[in-house]
Amino acid sequence: MNHKTYVTHFIEMNNDHSAHTKTLGTVRTCVLALITTIGSSLLSGCVALPPADMAYLGNPEPLATMILSGQVGPNEGLPLKGESSGTITPLCALAANSQPRALQAIDYLLAKGADVNKECGLIFQEKRPLDIAIAEAFDVTRKISPYENRTRDLSSHLQGHLNVAERLIINGAKAASGIASMEALQQELRQRHISWNAEVAGMKAEINRKNQQKSQENTQLFGALVTAAGTTVTAYSQSRNQASPPPSPPLNPVVVSVPRAQPIDSPTDTTPSTQSAKTQSSRKTHPFEDTRTYASEGIGTYTKASALESLQDQRRKLEGTFMGAHIAEWRVLRQAEPVCTQHTGVGNSNYGAKEYWRCTMKVTYAGLSWLNPNSPTPNASGVSR
Repeated sequence: MNHKTYVTHFIEMNNDHSAHTKTLGTVRTCVLALITTIGSSLLSGCVALPPADMAYLGNPEPLATMILSGQVGPNEGLPLKGESSGTITPLCALAANSQPRALQAIDYLLAKGADVNKECGLIFQEKRPLDIAIAEAFDVTRKISPYENRTRDLSSHLQGHLNVAERLIINGAKAASGIASMEALQQELRQRHISWNAEVAGMKAEINRKNQQKSQENTQLFGALVTAAGTTVTAYSQSRNQASPPPSPPLNPVVVSVPRAQPIDSPTDTTPSTQSAKTQSSRKTHPFEDTRTYASEGIGTYTKASALESLQDQRRKLEGTFMGAHIAEWRVLRQAEPVCTQHTGVGNSNYGAKEYWRCTMKVTYAGLSWLNPNSPTPNASGVSR
């Protein structure tokens, strides 16, 4: 498989992720995005990066111009900003790029006697120009991790990076890992993607595990709060009805399947169930109307669809419980459309913040309560009104 065919094959192999980004946890990711977004001239004016830095970060034009005008030696160590003794060779700085302008300057350096296997510099840990080109070819096509907030598709740069790698190999380049042919390079990329895809799957599994654990903890806590609140309301109701005939035994407010917790079939259906009729024969009921707000779970719902699903799950879990021990019967009077908003949460320090969705929905209920709404009563629902 030649490298041009490999480009199509590899992109199809990873087409379930359309967003690809630069190396994780590096300054390069941020600066490259700025270069693309606001233009290299503006970035250069703001931070005054040397040409070698700009080339390594994705803008080879200033360095290529200096090279093609004979201002840079083929094996010269070029200074890097922020490093007191850090340097990089011209070939290594240009090998990080996919643009034809970078390839033109590489051809010029090779014609002038550039050492194609000279190490990039001390801070690059024995890496050579071909190592840089291989790393870039992998980086622009790898799957995005769940910790990254990236939307740019960089896979179109793959062909340019393979062109740079091929030009270096034709001129005798050998990576520090021993790679010295396009066939070996393609095999290396396949192995890197297999390993990286397994890491991404592990990240997703860990996120799901933590979200499930947090959901269980929240459900248990809320259940305990509702039980305690229901006990308080039951005691209050009994104290207000001491002069009335003894009511039926108090029902556990957490159990939502008993007849009194079932909603009326329709807004116009006021026929009480058998259990409700027995209860009303001994206890006076009062009409009520109440609006409650349900919300999806927080960080972890990274799409609007998952946030809406979480919102419905929360309603199913809590709706009957929210009615409390003092509700004889209830129905849904009206229901507003869900309102969904996107937020930026606190992400892993190595990967940056992750955006998530949160959806809320207001539901208005009506029915009969054993408590007089004109009397001060505690709120046992535990949700916002």
